[in-house]
Amino acid sequence: MQIAAATVSSKRHNPLPMEFIMHDDTSRLEICVAIADVEAIAAAGLDLMPLRGTSKIPYEKAWRDKDYGNFDAADWLSQGRNVGVRLRRGEAAIDVDPRNGGDLAALLKRFPTLSTAPRVATGGGGWHVFLRVPRGLRLRGHLPEFVGVDIKQFGGFVVAAGSQHPQTGRRYRVENAFGKNMPAPSARLLDLMRRPLFAPSADAVGAISTEDLRDLLAVLSANDFGTGGVHHDEWLQIAMACHQATNGEGLEVWLDWCATDPNYGDEARELNENRWVSFDASEVGGVTVRTLFRAVSRAGHPTLVARVGRSAANDFVDEGVAVLVHPGAVSEA
Repeated sequence: MQIAAATVSSKRHNPLPMEFIMHDDTSRLEICVAIADVEAIAAAGLDLMPLRGTSKIPYEKAWRDKDYGNFDAADWLSQGRNVGVRLRRGEAAIDVDPRNGGDLAALLKRFPTLSTAPRVATGGGGWHVFLRVPRGLRLRGHLPEFVGVDIKQFGGFVVAAGSQHPQTGRRYRVENAFGKNMPAPSARLLDLMRRPLFAPSADAVGAISTEDLRDLLAVLSANDFGTGGVHHDEWLQIAMACHQATNGEGLEVWLDWCATDPNYGDEARELNENRWVSFDASEVGGVTVRTLFRAVSRAGHPTLVARVGRSAANDFVDEGVAVLVHPGAVSEA
């Protein structure tokens, strides 16, 4: 099936698609609201992409490089399928998950300017808050000082408003309207979001970037590290190595790699997310990036390991180096 690409088509949509004609009035209203929500975020210029059924999994494995410029998100949604927001350079989404302790009220109290930022209430009971960040700025995967608050960034995606949560069946809904320009975080918030710079070490937590992780996993077959049976131990070791190597920031890359296994089901994504969150990258004596390097070398790519190792070492500086406030940050009221 040919899929077109990320803005919604300008054609008008039947507010009551044929497949929902037999639904009751409540269901009809829900569909109308869902389509209005996805059309609103498309009109704001967000980059939309198709997801598989009502899952959180991209419809196509090459979703990062695919051109979705003509993708009709409203039509896709009306067929009972989910839509994703593909985050571009300079875009970020703060993901607040109450199931893991995330507290939106505490976040808004600490950073009041977030209260007016575009916000989506997720079908799982959480929120996605959208922000504009300096292009090229490397962000953390988790927001320090706040439990249950992750940061999604370039190379990742979030489920779009209008979609259904695969477990609860509830719709993702726009809470704060989207405009043509997303707001920038305050200087204080940006400092927390920024990935720290620190001295290198062969086993340093967060020693490699998510881009490096993608390159390393690309030469490994997920089929050889299946999540079940005799392969579970090997899969777990690689998972922990990827987590430690990126300080937990490589989740989306890891999930994408897992999805290349033909036996990877829709339900596995959330299970893998929960397992990833349970890892402790700072555990003394735990699995490190060396496990990942060893697997890549055994797969016949020792030169890739050498290149990534050099890149990681060049990427770190002493903790004492002053960090400049990036342009685009605003002062917190």
